[in-house]
Amino acid sequence: MTGTKQEPLDLWTQFHRAFEAEIRGTSDEDLYAAWQKPSRRTKLYAGTIVPKIASHLGLSDISELFKVDWVMRTPCSTGEFVPVVFVESENVAKTAGHEMRKLCAISCPLAVLITVIEWNPTVFPKKASRDRLMTEWERIIKAHYEIWPRQGTIGVIVGEWGPNNFLRFYSLAYSTQGEICDQPSLLFEKPIGTIDTGG
Repeated sequence: MTGTKQEPLDLWTQFHRAFEAEIRGTSDEDLYAAWQKPSRRTKLYAGTIVPKIASHLGLSDISELFKVDWVMRTPCSTGEFVPVVFVESENVAKTAGHEMRKLCAISCPLAVLITVIEWNPTVFPKKASRDRLMTEWERIIKAHYEIWPRQGTIGVIVGEWGPNNFLRFYSLAYSTQGEICDQPSLLFEKPIGTIDTGG
């Protein structure tokens, strides 16, 4: 992928497929431990998942560039590294509007928000936040596009720990105009047994 232009939606497809592959390859113990504390989940993403996704995409990753959690970049013909993917992880989806605004303000082919919440109305009939959050994120994206039109894709991955220790990840993507360009779908689903992590 070195030094080549990226089609935003193709990049998103590669990203969420790589995410799915890495989550599927992560042990139950690591997944269970990551869901016990937000800092452990961030550590799993930072130490394992995001670097491996970057590798799948042929990109290098760097954390906290421009105060963004992770940046995946590629060198151009002069050797200058250019950001191609920005990733924000927010452990409280209800406050992820801040991260979505940040991702909308940064120019790149793909921006990705990874968050967690009770998402699916079928799983959480009274508490699911999918529709409300999708409406909020669409509003934010459209507002940014109104002021600064640009091309790109904004992907969202939502983790959900459901009843009976079912871990699910969902994915969807918006165009920078705020239209859904990759319909919401179940990316990953797996029962995770209760595991003693020693604290």
